[in-house]
Amino acid sequence: MPDEKAIEMAKRNMNLNQVRIDFVHSDAFTWIRQMQKNGKTWDLVLCDPPKFVDSRDEEFEAEGLKKYNDLNVLAMQLVAPGGLFVTCSCSGLVSPEAFEDLVVKAAHRYQKRLQIFDRTGPGGDHPNASNHPEGRYLKVLWSRIA
Repeated sequence: MPDEKAIEMAKRNMNLNQVRIDFVHSDAFTWIRQMQKNGKTWDLVLCDPPKFVDSRDEEFEAEGLKKYNDLNVLAMQLVAPGGLFVTCSCSGLVSPEAFEDLVVKAAHRYQKRLQIFDRTGPGGDHPNASNHPEGRYLKVLWSRIA
């Protein structure tokens, strides 16, 4: 589905639910840097990028992990003190432990202290076969920036 169509559907849903949401269609890295320059922070930041690691090739894997690191570092800067930071990875080739380690190290490197209060994945409507661990691709870390 093209991005514009997804945004239009989301706007219709917003209107039906009588809520106010600002939709932005932009490169995340560029947009976050601009918000940082403007001194913007939010009480909740959700970081849910596309799959950055989709190959076992060491070069591609390293590049994808760097993107996860860089995006999480930038996104954490937008969280107000005491705010919530929710970050996700949908790369099946990145284990939950490796993803959490990456996020925690990124936080510590930039003097952010995370209080992780939950680790989740896909809901019950998204089962996976026991012989297909890559099917457990979605990882979600729920944390507070202390």
